[in-house]
Amino acid sequence: DIVSEEKRLGKKPGQDMSVGEMTLPLLNLLKSVPANEKERLKTLVSKGSLNAVRTRLVRSGAAEKTRQEVFSYMGLAKKNLSALPETVFKKSLVNLTDFIIEKNFNLKEEGV
Repeated sequence: DIVSEEKRLGKKPGQDMSVGEMTLPLLNLLKSVPANEKERLKTLVSKGSLNAVRTRLVRSGAAEKTRQEVFSYMGLAKKNLSALPETVFKKSLVNLTDFIIEKNFNLKEEGV
């Protein structure tokens, strides 16, 4: 929720970060920075420096890596769901994967 817009999310961007939750984008960012920058990054996160963290997420490639991981997991979920019989429950789960992609990335998943 750090690089998304409030209108799309339905909540303030960075809200998870502001309460100390380590989300996938933050974990990917921490993995991508050199050891000597990790403490500085942790300080920015703990202070709720949304713009600074957002900039680092984009520049480091962590935001894109997160997007790719989400698409991969959603594709895997849909693949596994395809083995189930056509029911209202299956349709709801497929729709949920589409909703997650659209809400968080304002995109339709391609090729799945």
